[in-house]
Amino acid sequence: MDAVKAHLDYYRLSDELASGHRRHTATVLHELTAFSNQLKSVGGNKNKNKLTIQFQDLWDKTRADMAVLGHEVAELADKEGPKAVRSMLYHDPLTLLRGKNFLGAIYNILQLSSESGDVEVRFASADLDNFKTVNDCWSHAHGDQAIILGCQAVQGAIGEHQPKGCICVPFRFGGDEIVLALISERGTSWSTWEPMMSEIRKAVNHSLKIFDFSSLKPRPADRKGKPIEASSPSISIGVSGPVVCHKGVETVQLHAKLLQADDVLNHFKDEWKKNPWSGASDGLGGGVAFHEEALESKAKGAEGHVRKLQTGSSGEKEAAKLEKEVKVDTRNMIEDGASVDDNSYSVDTRNMIEDGASVDDNSYSVSGDPTRIKMEDVLARRVLGFPE
Repeated sequence: MDAVKAHLDYYRLSDELASGHRRHTATVLHELTAFSNQLKSVGGNKNKNKLTIQFQDLWDKTRADMAVLGHEVAELADKEGPKAVRSMLYHDPLTLLRGKNFLGAIYNILQLSSESGDVEVRFASADLDNFKTVNDCWSHAHGDQAIILGCQAVQGAIGEHQPKGCICVPFRFGGDEIVLALISERGTSWSTWEPMMSEIRKAVNHSLKIFDFSSLKPRPADRKGKPIEASSPSISIGVSGPVVCHKGVETVQLHAKLLQADDVLNHFKDEWKKNPWSGASDGLGGGVAFHEEALESKAKGAEGHVRKLQTGSSGEKEAAKLEKEVKVDTRNMIEDGASVDDNSYSVDTRNMIEDGASVDDNSYSVSGDPTRIKMEDVLARRVLGFPE
């Protein structure tokens, strides 16, 4: 872990550059907050013609200030020297989180910093729910404000709640997408990260309450025309399973975990957006889910599907369809399914073989009487993310 920290410090921005960015940002955010309150009082951006001429002029100035914020930060870096300019290449000028360019750097750091394989990483993928509503009902400058406030909240929660002996590196990937690299000693339980991730969700959601949807007239709707139930924007987060880091780990293996985090996020996000209480009890919307929880959710859904196949008249037809469709890469099975123990989901490679599945390097197929589908077969397909 010391080697990881040393490599990360190499890319760190200077305190002078960070404080200069904070000063410029604070001024613009203050102006945007004042204007958002005015917009709220008249029912949103669609009614901005009700604002005074004086306030509309101020609004034009504020939008211009936000537009050149990145340039001002670049100038600060240029004055500081080549090292600051190089560091800025790996940071997002709007938020000063690491930018998407840093993804390749973090992969290299993870590959080079652990010769003995004593370090592992998970990735978290997050985005802001109902972010488009802020852009549409306030302005795109307010969308930038929401991103800045959300990223500041992420950094604050990490600073206060990062688990001891662990490292969390936040990125802004673009738009409202945020990625976290969760680096720890090998074998760290997902529950170690759960308190910090929960605090990130709370901090971001509270920071975005200034965008009060209930004040808007008419009430905002989603892309399908349905009224948005949430009272303000929120953050949804999906967290991957771990991968052990060492010189032999390939970039594609590390990136697969980032993609897995996206899958976990997408598995839960629609429900969290539809029902703000489903992801957390505070009703602020969004939620946090780990890969291990996604496996459990898929497994529970599989149980009901198996019962339907076993009792329905179309069981034989559906079973034959399953047999034809299943193609599972063995490496993915090991990463995403084989480590699941019998007590949790009744799925591991040994049980699948015992229950009639043939496993080779290229595929996993169900053999035997198609009318006698074993619970483990369907669970395996669900857990590994394949269609019914």
